[in-house]
Amino acid sequence: MAGDYKKRGGRPKDAPRQPKGEDILWPRKVALSLLQSFWTEEKFLDGLFESHPEFLKLSSRDRNFVRMLVTTSVRRCGQIEDIMRRGFADPKQKVSPDVVRYIMHLGIAQIVFMNVPDHAAVNTSVELAVRSGAQRAKGFINAVLRRAVENGKKWTTEQDIPRLNMPEWLLDIWVNDYGKTAALDIAQASLAEAALDFTVADPIDKAEWAEKLSCTILPNNSLRRVESALVPDLQGYNEGAWWVQDASASYPVKLLGDVLNKRVVDLCAAPGGKTMQLASAGAKVYAVDRSASRMKRLEENVARTNLAQNVLTAISDGALWDAPEDVDMVLLDAPCTATGTMRRNPDAIWLKKPEDITAMVQIQHDLLENSAKMLKSGGVLLYCTCSLQKQEGEVQVNNFLEKHPEFSVKAIQPEEVVELEHAITDEGYLRILPYYWAAYGGLDGFFIARLVKN
Repeated sequence: MAGDYKKRGGRPKDAPRQPKGEDILWPRKVALSLLQSFWTEEKFLDGLFESHPEFLKLSSRDRNFVRMLVTTSVRRCGQIEDIMRRGFADPKQKVSPDVVRYIMHLGIAQIVFMNVPDHAAVNTSVELAVRSGAQRAKGFINAVLRRAVENGKKWTTEQDIPRLNMPEWLLDIWVNDYGKTAALDIAQASLAEAALDFTVADPIDKAEWAEKLSCTILPNNSLRRVESALVPDLQGYNEGAWWVQDASASYPVKLLGDVLNKRVVDLCAAPGGKTMQLASAGAKVYAVDRSASRMKRLEENVARTNLAQNVLTAISDGALWDAPEDVDMVLLDAPCTATGTMRRNPDAIWLKKPEDITAMVQIQHDLLENSAKMLKSGGVLLYCTCSLQKQEGEVQVNNFLEKHPEFSVKAIQPEEVVELEHAITDEGYLRILPYYWAAYGGLDGFFIARLVKN
């Protein structure tokens, strides 16, 4: 099953080398290398895409294809493994070496889940085996993929899709937190590829930019573009008229209310979406993050959007950083298991383990404790995560409130979250699940709690 992939090792004997001249197989060789690095070295895909030397040499078109191919292979890994095994002539067939499995996964991803001609997917996969030191398996690969061509799409109608593509331990947690039906709905919605959402620097201009960027305007005034694009090439990027930010992630700043001339700490701020929201609304922002590389990206973003004059940055552990003055608000977008972002990052769930939740809960606790110290009386603490587990959201905040009677919940009101009123919990928190706003294309999972220091 998919959950066993990480235990498998092995790399192709013929590691990728830059080809001479035109080579239509080359992008698939790069995809194979990336997929192997993910499963065998347990490296996140974003980091691999940013650092893999051969991927970076590809044309923009080929990079988009490779990114989609690798991401689809991971997102649908359980279904692909099942289709592969259904294609075996002998159900007890062993797959060896592991490069053969990865080649077939890439082939099936193209045949069943991507708009790639069947003959191209089959032929390039067979040739990929030859060039990757697995020539003896080319007949086997050819036979399995041809069965996938004949039956693959039909087989998907017989699959338990949510369960196949999710780690069992994680699905069990969601069942416990939300019930079986909601847990399966979360898993199913998380398989959809996320659209591209934008926050416009000046909300007055949202209609203008919606037209220029071929976007629809969502109920919370975020813009959504369905067509893929290279973001830096889009109109308005260089001028800083907007920035990429999932609609869910735009809510925390909006729920802080009026921030004009307020002193606001954005703890764990990089890469800067919320910092830019705060600064564009007139706040004096202290942006804090422990990662120097991510903080550099934040600084580049606030410079591009002409907001640097409203932002002071600090590279520091947010659990230890001391604010230079009592502040009006703290926005803590805490580190978490990020399971709510699976539509964008399907790799994350396969690199997480149950014990990672425990570690994150402790980090969140320490950050909350330090956040509480910074606020003046009457100040607002807004805690949020993009995790779907209640242990990192509702349970975390309830435990904090038990320990800190000087804080109380400022309940989120229906008029603040138009068309997401059903996401408000009994406690007054906001719990966004990925299958909400299905008519608009879904959302990242998110949790938000707004607290006031009495």
